[in-house]
Amino acid sequence: MGSLRDDDIELKSDNHIVLNPREQACILRKMDWRLLPFVTVFFLLSFLDKANIRNATVAGMTTSLKLTGFQYNIAAAVFSISFSLAEVPSNIILKLLRPSRWMPSIMIAWGIVMTLMCLVNSYQSLVIARAFLGLTEAGLYPGINYYICLWYPRSERSKRIAIFFSAASVAGMHCLRWTPCVWYRTDEWSQRIAWLVVDSIVTVLVAIFSLFYMPDYPETANFLTEPERLYIIDVLKQDSNSLSSRFDTQFVWQAMKDYKTYVQILIYLGLLVPGYAIALFLPTIIKELGYSAANAQLLSVPPFVAGAIATIIVGIHSDKHNLRGPYIIGGAVVSLVGYILLYCSVKAVILAWAGSNAGGDLKRGVVLAMVIGISNLGGVCSSFIYIDPPRFQIGHGTNMGFLSLLIIMSIFAMWNYNRLNRKKEAQCLAENIGDDRIYEFKDMGDASPLFRHQINSIRWNKLTITMKPLILYDIPSQLPGSYWSPNTSKPRFVLSYKELPFETVWVEYPDIATVLKGLGLAPKKRPDGTDIYTVPVLSDPNTGALIDESLEIAAYLEKTYPAKPIFPHGSQMLIRVFDSAYINDVHPTIKLIYVRVAEILNPASVEYFRRTRSERLQLPWEEFSPEGPKRDGDWAYLEQSFNKGEALREKSGGEWVMGDTFSYADIIVASRLFWYKRVLKEHEWARISSWNGGRWAKVLDKIRQECHLA
Repeated sequence: MGSLRDDDIELKSDNHIVLNPREQACILRKMDWRLLPFVTVFFLLSFLDKANIRNATVAGMTTSLKLTGFQYNIAAAVFSISFSLAEVPSNIILKLLRPSRWMPSIMIAWGIVMTLMCLVNSYQSLVIARAFLGLTEAGLYPGINYYICLWYPRSERSKRIAIFFSAASVAGMHCLRWTPCVWYRTDEWSQRIAWLVVDSIVTVLVAIFSLFYMPDYPETANFLTEPERLYIIDVLKQDSNSLSSRFDTQFVWQAMKDYKTYVQILIYLGLLVPGYAIALFLPTIIKELGYSAANAQLLSVPPFVAGAIATIIVGIHSDKHNLRGPYIIGGAVVSLVGYILLYCSVKAVILAWAGSNAGGDLKRGVVLAMVIGISNLGGVCSSFIYIDPPRFQIGHGTNMGFLSLLIIMSIFAMWNYNRLNRKKEAQCLAENIGDDRIYEFKDMGDASPLFRHQINSIRWNKLTITMKPLILYDIPSQLPGSYWSPNTSKPRFVLSYKELPFETVWVEYPDIATVLKGLGLAPKKRPDGTDIYTVPVLSDPNTGALIDESLEIAAYLEKTYPAKPIFPHGSQMLIRVFDSAYINDVHPTIKLIYVRVAEILNPASVEYFRRTRSERLQLPWEEFSPEGPKRDGDWAYLEQSFNKGEALREKSGGEWVMGDTFSYADIIVASRLFWYKRVLKEHEWARISSWNGGRWAKVLDKIRQECHLA
């Protein structure tokens, strides 16, 4: 039975399906409700089966089986060895077979092993049982991670992995109630039968149910409509740069020979050693503090409650901000104080990061299996480090060392992925490589020059393939590049900062009303009640939205495309006030600037501009900042407004208006400076640039660099 994920499945058209954010969210929710219950229950049952040994130790397993010395440690460690060895082969088989066949088969196998565990009555039988349990459970965890990668784009994976991984925390709480009758032989047959019913039989029944109802791939998902299936297929192909999804051993070797795979292994290893150690020995550590066995087990619950909550929170925010590395490093730092929080919150982000940086279906599956499998050998180390009660200094010190390894390797990975992205961008520019050549590199995996590694975020330029360019309506001029207006430059700064694709439609002043009426845009009202149409206007063909006014456009872009926020920490209302105050402060000098604007406009707009500005200010054009005392006064007032701006920047105490955080407030300042630089005479801009120690030219250059605006 071959895999359905092959390259012969192609879109019938080169036209990409575009849905608005609400429709996209609806499809994702439908997928969540159908897919996540399966993988969550799978993982919960798996964790129940392998984690009970820690509590069974406290409850008396070592006494019942007469374990001495390092025999318990060996029994715990042997699981990790067989578990690690089987993970890569399992994910390769998963690629060849269907998920609805392979994963339930794994569950049935370990259900049988768990059933036979009721016969354990010695150290030797415990070791054998643990080895077979590791062997049969090995394919589930990497398989689930790979399965999620087959359904969701990179920006949506972390929260889904977090949801199913939180099942481990739930299992950690519930397995306590069954501890006394698991893993070691008891004379109470009723307890053994209860265990079979609760665990093994439930596992097998869930597996049988999954054989018939678990969806395999988006291409065959009958719970999605045809347009929904085509949309998901399109998104996944573009998210992976249309890299090959067929089975070929070259992709296995790509994964095994790639040094980045081993960087991710070291990152995950830095997590798993302390994670497994705490999972295996937490009840023992608590018992050594002087608590009874029952109380030690109950006191093991709160960390898992915190872990379940942290798992969901970190996963959601990691996807919301498209951040991986910083969350991993932050969790590791926190975990140097408390290990449990890291184990339960950052694990999902690490695996999402590893999967997102491996290009191609098969390579991604092998990389995930290698990261999980090889790192799980850390469980061998974990089994032997808590050996010096009651303070366990060896164990705690070892954990701190591995957490430090995690931090160091995460920082290296972020730097390296950024280096590789820059190298590929330079190659694409030098060799004129674009999306039209995407199929030339489909067998190269993440070595493709069009593949971009996920560092802190997935750059929006990787999504331009699946989204239509936004359209910005602007007023042309005779200047190079044509743009000049401060109001239209604000959305131009925002679009560039968020790395959103956009095109400009140039509209002369006399044609603005006609063009915007044709778009169906409602007019604004002048103070006298007459209608007025103004730019900027932004049209978003991806959502059907049509927005005017620069601040409203910024608010729309922030809500619809939240990557790289411009209103941090709920600052939108504060920045609105700043925008109004900033405009009012420089407004008295606007006549000086209007004189220069009329000089750079195209002839088709000059007369209209002069007439409407004279009407608005109720002043003949000849009296707009004439040479002499009036203009000198305008320059003096303008310099005073810049001095106020300098005082505000000094008060912020950082490099931006809001301190150390870049925001739309900086774009407001930059758009005004940009206006002056574009329309004023060269010596006039030099005059402004000299104020406040030459700060303002530097401020404009810094903000333009931050926004990638040429």
